[in-house]
Amino acid sequence: MFLENSFHLGQRFNISFHFKSRVKSGLLLAATSRNDDNYLFVYLDKGNIVVTLLQNNIDEIHVVHWPNDNNDNEMCDGQWHTVDIQKDLTFIRLHVDKYEADEESLLNDFDLNTNGPLYIGRMDNLPPIVDDIPIYIGCITNVKIIAIDNDNDEQNSIRHAKALHLVDGIQYSCPTN
Repeated sequence: MFLENSFHLGQRFNISFHFKSRVKSGLLLAATSRNDDNYLFVYLDKGNIVVTLLQNNIDEIHVVHWPNDNNDNEMCDGQWHTVDIQKDLTFIRLHVDKYEADEESLLNDFDLNTNGPLYIGRMDNLPPIVDDIPIYIGCITNVKIIAIDNDNDEQNSIRHAKALHLVDGIQYSCPTN
């Protein structure tokens, strides 16, 4: 679902949501720049949750949550799962459910200049890094994106968080089958 045409994440942001997947692989969220030199992708890849971030075509980072070794269907088990992503100046952190956070350090504190579209669940014309990720099938709810700019402009942060709740077609329930 396309949500916003010009969405800016910046140097610091928090993204959280709940999902219930019916597939082991699928694109959950994408924020890109118009020329693909900055992007953030959150996706399921064979049961793993992956966050891929590219800053200024220089610093590509992947943070991966590996499910429990005893259950490779853990993220596709019919239950709601919680994802929380935090980017600060020097790190990107992925926290899934009750597990310890996975974190990667950033080499540069560049602005994640994603002044392009924001997508939830699917995206047309995927960049090569995720072009083999299928369309997500499942439910996503309680999406919160708070972009904290350098001036700590609270109004800008609040606008991003509210935008997701004003989009027609977002449902707050999930089919059971």
